[in-house]
Amino acid sequence: MVATDGFADPLADSRNLVGDFFAEHLANPPNAHDFAYLLDFSRELYDDDRTMLAVWAQEQGWDRP
Repeated sequence: MVATDGFADPLADSRNLVGDFFAEHLANPPNAHDFAYLLDFSRELYDDDRTMLAVWAQEQGWDRP
C-alpha cells in the first residue's frame, strides 16, 4: 500500500478506529467504487486529499468472483 498523508496520518500506527475499520474492509480487494467510497471519510483535523494505491497478493488457485 502506498498512500498520501490524507490517509496515512489518520491511520497513524493503525491501532485506532481508522486502522480497525480499514483492516476489516480491505482484508479482501473491494471493487473500484467501494474502494473510493471507503477513502471518502471524515476525521477531525484530517480533511485533505486521500490517494491510495493498494495491491493484494493473489493466492495460487484462488478465483475472484
